Amino acid sequence: MKKFERTHLFDLGGTLLDSTKSKVQAIRNYLDQYYSVNLDQDRVYDLLNKFKDEGRLDLRTRSFVELFYQEFELGPVNEQTYREFRAIEQESDTFLVPGSVDYLRLLVDQCCDLGIVTNSSAKNGHRSAHEFLPCCIRDLIPVNRVFFRSIGTSFRKKPETDLYLHALRNLGVNPELGTVVAYEDSPQGVRAAVNAGINRVIGIKSSVFHNDEKLIEAGASATYEDYRQICEINIAA
Repeated sequence: MKKFERTHLFDLGGTLLDSTKSKVQAIRNYLDQYYSVNLDQDRVYDLLNKFKDEGRLDLRTRSFVELFYQEFELGPVNEQTYREFRAIEQESDTFLVPGSVDYLRLLVDQCCDLGIVTNSSAKNGHRSAHEFLPCCIRDLIPVNRVFFRSIGTSFRKKPETDLYLHALRNLGVNPELGTVVAYEDSPQGVRAAVNAGINRVIGIKSSVFHNDEKLIEAGASATYEDYRQICEINIAA
């Protein structure tokens, strides 16, 4: 049985995948297709920062769509609207957080075990592992090391510790030994990892929604814009 030096556990959306960028592409395509509202990428990010400053930014799909409907006075969001947007969102490109593949390869070279711990449900988690993840990441993180909420289980979403404790048990690692590192982009995820006993949690600031202060306050050991910064200083060792 192969002995790993360290175990590195990654959240998925916002941590390995740039889910904000995918949503930006989806809302641009949706507004253009259904309302002939043509927004460039910078304009969408300007609006996201405006929503953030106003305390209204919410990246959950329905709330996200409602923000733009309100901004352009397009009326209420109904079930048909939601389904139409979801269909376009499903077709959006998958974007990686910059430097992620290089960093994962670095960890593999250093004999580290890799896993994904995500809030996704069984259906979404399975799709993320098999469809949404590019081959370059699937080749580095086996499907049996992707941990998500399964049908028939009572796993609760982060910030509860259920998913992390489940992953640690299945991987056979003890976080008290200090050999586990977690990567999260949200305060809820950071708290889940910390409360599961992982004492080294790295905050990834890929989302416009979270910042240094929130991630550190939740218990992150350090924060980085993306994995290019981490590769430069090689914190894996």
